[in-house]
Amino acid sequence: MEERKTTVVVSRDAIREMTGTYWVPEREGYITEVETHMIAEALKKGYTVISDATNLNENTIARMNVMAYCYGAELELIDLHKSFLETLEQDKNREVDGSERAKEGHLSVGYDILEGYYARYYPDEYRKEMGFAPTEREPEYHNNKH
Repeated sequence: MEERKTTVVVSRDAIREMTGTYWVPEREGYITEVETHMIAEALKKGYTVISDATNLNENTIARMNVMAYCYGAELELIDLHKSFLETLEQDKNREVDGSERAKEGHLSVGYDILEGYYARYYPDEYRKEMGFAPTEREPEYHNNKH
């Protein structure tokens, strides 16, 4: 149990919920600043930090690497990857959890966001799963929403 006292979880989703309306694209820079500050302060104090993040692009990983280096921490990336269709099914079955986001009806991420994420970060797997070859250009938009 001692480990839990020295571990901090930082979640962009939770930060968004704390700032009011969940998704405001113009506010994402601020969300990143708050996230970075929370991680840095926890590392300064010697906490183990878990960044609860889905969208780990190259810039985010680089930022986290710099913070880990500056505070003498080790960065470990854990990929809890699921297929697009598994994730889509999980998203459809989310239960209302009482959060502000859920109360606003935004608990589900939705098909379009998940499709964009998988097409961008796992393009070959996504294309294969959706039935077109990895070398084919994916359709700009298709109406076959699952």
